[in-house]
Amino acid sequence: MCGTISGCGGAFLPMNKGLDPILKGMGYPMITACVGSTLVHLFMNTSMSEGVIDKKEKAHLHLVLMFILVGLVNGLGLKAKVKQA
Repeated sequence: MCGTISGCGGAFLPMNKGLDPILKGMGYPMITACVGSTLVHLFMNTSMSEGVIDKKEKAHLHLVLMFILVGLVNGLGLKAKVKQA
């Protein structure tokens, strides 16, 4: 929950904005924060992490790598090509 909220970066401040910041879709910082915090939560609190040595540190490393990769993809303007039928 906190990870998702932190990804908003104050988009809803001041509070009188309502949901205007997400009417045209969420930005990639909000999406990656939501996906990242969900994946770390699922990994840490389910059987996926059973037997993993230093599971918290490994989860954080993979989360940081995901954030870096998403930032590079967005920063460089890389997008998937759409196939024309």
